Parts: sequence; C-alpha cells; structure tokens
Amino acid sequence: MIRIELTKDYKDLAKLSEVVQDLHCKLYPNDFKPFDQVEFEKYFEKILSDSNGYAFVAREEEKAIGYLLCFVKLRKENAFQFEKIFLNISQISVALDYRNRGVAQQLIERAEKLANKKDITCIQLDHWSQNLLASKFFINNGFEYYNHRMEKKLKN
Repeated sequence: MIRIELTKDYKDLAKLSEVVQDLHCKLYPNDFKPFDQVEFEKYFEKILSDSNGYAFVAREEEKAIGYLLCFVKLRKENAFQFEKIFLNISQISVALDYRNRGVAQQLIERAEKLANKKDITCIQLDHWSQNLLASKFFINNGFEYYNHRMEKKLKN
C-alpha cells in the first residue's frame, strides 16, 4: 500500500530527484547540471526551511518512491494584476519502477488537499516542453495552459 506523508527528509528527496534531473539533463544539456547527490541534499535541506514550502513523499512500506515539492505563493497586486495566492508545484517525481501505479496521481491529490485546507483555489506548475509524459499527465489531471514561455537562442 502506498502512503503519502509530509516530509523534511532532504536525503530521500535528493535521491528521488535523480530520475527527473537525468531526464532534464539529457533533454536540455546546456541548462541542467548532472545529478549530484551531495549538492541536491544541500538544496533540499535549505529549501525545506521555507515556511511556505511543503514536501510530500510517497512510500511503499518504508521505501520512498516519489515526491512532490510545492510552495504557497502570493503575487501582490500591482497596476496590471490583482493579488493572487496559489499553490505552486515546483517538482514532482516518481521512481521508474513505480510509474503507472497511481503514485503521481496520489501526490497531486495530496497537493490539492493542502490547497483546500489553506483555502487556495488555484494550483500552478510548469514543465519543460520536451517532457511530453509530464504534459499529458498534467492535462489528464485538469491542468490547462494559460501562459507560454518562449526563448530564442542567439548566435554569438
């Protein structure tokens, strides 16, 4: 049985991030560094000290098999936009051997419960355009595109 729990275990999160980091490094080698367990542990240890940050880990028995990292964000009102509070899903990953078993679905549902508990009515995330599996998964979970970021590479 898979259970989802709140965690501060930066070592588990670092290890679980390897599969997505490897994919991003392969797809975007000029943007992403190779996975480094020690550096990722330092990153997660620091980021988990943010009071607006939440990490959920999926476990089967005692084995960590996936995680979701999210943050409560506040966009302050300005001349162009109204104030908006939302839950931003920063990262989600499931170990390769546990994919297609509903783990990511359970992690998304746990993020939705957190948003509901905090009276947040919007969840946002972004993903890299070449990660087609992520795109399909998010669309199947009710996410819609609302903003597209583009880039143009210049020759020096």
